[in-house]
Amino acid sequence: MVEENYYLNLIEQILETGEKRSTRNGFVKTVFAPPPLQFDLSTGHLPILTTKKVSFRNVFFELSWFMQGRTDVKWLQERGVKIWDGNAKTHGSGDLGPIYGQQFRKSGPKEVDQVQYCLDLIRNDPQSRRIVMSMWNPSDLQDMALPPCHGTVIQFFVRSDEFLDLHMYQRSADVCLGLPYNITSYSLMLLMFAHCSELKPGLLTITLGDAHVYEAHVDPAREQLERSPNPFPQIRIRESVQKTDPAEFSIDDFVLTDYKHCGVLKYDFVV
Repeated sequence: MVEENYYLNLIEQILETGEKRSTRNGFVKTVFAPPPLQFDLSTGHLPILTTKKVSFRNVFFELSWFMQGRTDVKWLQERGVKIWDGNAKTHGSGDLGPIYGQQFRKSGPKEVDQVQYCLDLIRNDPQSRRIVMSMWNPSDLQDMALPPCHGTVIQFFVRSDEFLDLHMYQRSADVCLGLPYNITSYSLMLLMFAHCSELKPGLLTITLGDAHVYEAHVDPAREQLERSPNPFPQIRIRESVQKTDPAEFSIDDFVLTDYKHCGVLKYDFVV
């Protein structure tokens, strides 16, 4: 079975059985705690949807923005990445507050570097059950442009002293527009952390809480379900690359090949 079908089955499940709800940004159809999505990165494939085009460039620069601890949308805009512009406009400021970047690198009053904390445990105590990061910092929520939807819990697991697995819990998933980015972003994160720890990337598991399809997304979602997925493309990190921190990666460090997608599919951004 083509791995992307698990994602497509989730869309179909929501459209067919989801509960219709009125939210702060319109009607949605939603299911709670659907079966987890799991992808095997040990094959060398990058989980990136093929039934619609997903911008690898946008995904990389957003993740790099996070890993560098940045929260100012201007850095993304200078690189032509506009995916946070809507939130910045609503927030009324170019700085989005203590969102993902700050939580990754300077979380809480003690400014804990959660990325370095996890890397240290992966390298020095790989059997630890505490290799965990969380973007959900209750004391900072009121100052964020958007409370964290993904990364509520991020846990790493070193398997057989060879593979690095990642399990991410996502409290809220915009399945058609946001989740495709999340899938590829956490795949890249796993590749980065594995490389920095001299391990092989293993399994990415994503568990969702509230998984929803916006009313405005229903028609393009049905169109997407009519498309036939292709195998995921191959990705590798260039042999010359030596990094010890995910913030150090550049987009040119990655080689993506055979990305065969079905073309752009327009989903309106819902703030």
